[in-house]
Amino acid sequence: MASKKIAKRNAAISMLLAFVLAVSMSTVLIKRTAAQTTYYVDILDFAFVPSALTIVSGDTVVWTNNDPVIYMLWFTRVSDGTTYLLSDPIGPGETWSYTFTEVVDLQYFDLDRLWMTGFLTVNPSPVRDVAVTDVRLRQTVVGQGFSTKINVTVQNQGELTETFNVTLNRIGSARPFKLTGNFISGWNGTIPGPTITVNQYDTVILTLTSADVTHNFGVDYNGNGVPDAGEPLSPNFSGTIIYRFFADVVGSFTYYCYFHPFSMFGTFVVNPTPVVTETGRMEVSLLTPGETRLLIFQWDVTTAIAKAYYIITAVADTLPGETDTADNTFVDGTLIIAMPCDWVGSTTTPPAPPDGKVDFRDVFWLLKAYGSDPSKPNWNPNIDVAGSTTTPPAPPDNRVDFRDVFWLLKNYGKVDP
Repeated sequence: MASKKIAKRNAAISMLLAFVLAVSMSTVLIKRTAAQTTYYVDILDFAFVPSALTIVSGDTVVWTNNDPVIYMLWFTRVSDGTTYLLSDPIGPGETWSYTFTEVVDLQYFDLDRLWMTGFLTVNPSPVRDVAVTDVRLRQTVVGQGFSTKINVTVQNQGELTETFNVTLNRIGSARPFKLTGNFISGWNGTIPGPTITVNQYDTVILTLTSADVTHNFGVDYNGNGVPDAGEPLSPNFSGTIIYRFFADVVGSFTYYCYFHPFSMFGTFVVNPTPVVTETGRMEVSLLTPGETRLLIFQWDVTTAIAKAYYIITAVADTLPGETDTADNTFVDGTLIIAMPCDWVGSTTTPPAPPDGKVDFRDVFWLLKAYGSDPSKPNWNPNIDVAGSTTTPPAPPDNRVDFRDVFWLLKNYGKVDP
């Protein structure tokens, strides 16, 4: 009996589908997505319980048949009566579920019992969207063993109150290499010299030694065989020097001693896979729609963190269902980790980057900023290194005063490494 009843039902379904096509009632193909919320409707005593339900796009509804008969649900659009969806047959004790991703008002029936009816309203899903809108470095040069603060601004651009994490990352690493040059035997005694491979945004730290005459080291980004503006080029050396540069251009290039390019050359490779290291993480709790909040990260720069150039980024977690994720990441400028109080490499404006020694150039800039605070025109946050003379030093205190002089005197004359 049951098999005959199912056969009759399938025949009725086929006739109904043919009729639907004949009168050109539109049927929607719906993408099935992961449900946000699951709702349940009981079919009990020839009725839908509850008979009316309001959900949002992306939610799932599960119908459970508690009666001793087979049901098949027919969904129509309230707006024009056209067919929207037909369910599978739902036998006694069985369930049928569907995830609704279109905004629509529906009325549905059992095909054999059109007096059984229910209503389903699918509203738009609330927008979930958070963004990192700003990252501000308090300092651009920080000494090992000291600390700095980084301000991160986040905003809830969605329609729900959200709790999520923000991660502060530093991008880059220190990559030391040693090259000894000889115009007859090349770099490190080989022609071509050793291949140097780094990742994008690494700080390349070269110990360059001459075994004979004056040399230099340069990377030829554009392949024209001569040093150009924007390409790494060391000072000339006839002894040993330390030369640092920032590997921000991806590709495979040739490096030279431009005085002896036919014997002193090699391959320099920058891979497009930067090293990303988590520096801090904070939870943003219950950020209401439209609300902006400032997060203050304190980064204690231990001696275990290599002296290098780092790109600072802040990343907000991607929320479930969030589609606008481009603004979840904010990239700020470069932060240099250096020797304590090695702030600059020149007395010119703007000053050259740290040069690996604490000398009269750093004294010049401390004297220039002495007595200042953030309200003064001569304020220089890099010079405000600490708020104490104790070890470990207290965080910067927004004053350039005797405490900063203390640390400069303590480190004066030191050379890196």
